[in-house]
Amino acid sequence: GVSPLEGTVINLVPVVRIFGATPAGQKACLHLHKAFPYFYFPYDEDLPSAPNEAMAFLRKLVGALEVAMKMSSMGGAGA
Repeated sequence: GVSPLEGTVINLVPVVRIFGATPAGQKACLHLHKAFPYFYFPYDEDLPSAPNEAMAFLRKLVGALEVAMKMSSMGGAGA
């Protein structure tokens, strides 16, 4: 896939694991590929409104979120 924000190829994609059981009690784990997490942030009036400034802000936010998610998936170790 290609990132709509950066226009770059996405090499690593998340895999969501869903654990559960069938009605008969059989344990199951579903691996859901290409399910991209999303976040909702209200874009308040005090944030940049000029297109170039807004895009720069969003890129910085995305970078910070990626670092935080990598650190979280590594148990808090450095990215």
